[in-house]
Amino acid sequence: MGKKAKLRKKRREQTANGSAVQPTNSDDFIGQIEKTGYRKENVMRSPEVPRDEIEPIV
Repeated sequence: MGKKAKLRKKRREQTANGSAVQPTNSDDFIGQIEKTGYRKENVMRSPEVPRDEIEPIV
C-alpha cells in the first residue's frame, strides 16, 4: 500500500469512529488566541495611512 492510500484508510477509519468530529465552542477560539499573546480587550489598531493620491475638486 502506498503512503496516500494509508492516509486515506486512516481518515476513513477516523470518520467511521466519529473521533475526528469535535464540538466547537466560540469561547475556545478566544482562549486559543489569548494563548498566542493577543488580548480581546486590548486591541492594537493600525495607524491611519496618509493618502498620496490627490482627488480633483470639480
